[in-house]
Amino acid sequence: MADEKDQAVAYIPLGDYQQLDPVMFEDLDRMVMVCIDDIDAIAGDLEWETALFHLYNRLREKDISLLMTAHSNPRNLHFKLPDLKSRLVWDLVYYLKPLADTDKIDALQRRAHARGFRLPREVAEFLVNRVQRDMPSLMQLLDQLEQATLTAQRKLTIPFARSFLENR
Repeated sequence: MADEKDQAVAYIPLGDYQQLDPVMFEDLDRMVMVCIDDIDAIAGDLEWETALFHLYNRLREKDISLLMTAHSNPRNLHFKLPDLKSRLVWDLVYYLKPLADTDKIDALQRRAHARGFRLPREVAEFLVNRVQRDMPSLMQLLDQLEQATLTAQRKLTIPFARSFLENR
């Protein structure tokens, strides 16, 4: 939403943090929101933990929204910096359950609709039952199918989806 209002938002995926530099955290206090994915990836790396700790404090001081994700509760993460761990458990922690297949179908249809693309329910069900079921993979597949239907100038049907899957 902030991005839609042309407000500065940062997204930092730490899954491959070795390819990044902790210096990138230095100017993030100019954003209106900072999203950091996979903070558990840096657990045990004191340089990254220290940079995240200082970023957390700067953002909190300036009342800037911070959203972080991890594969488990912050209490269970193995950070070397005790002060970082204590900060992470201060805030709200939500556990998100994986979507049920019906919810995945609904999410795919909403995404298609938002992009001006029609995804019939039976096609969405077909896809969810035959491909990798994680949401990033499903969304990527939806993007590819949208492009393929535009290129072929055809509607998305089960036969079209089946042919696409067989030929990719």
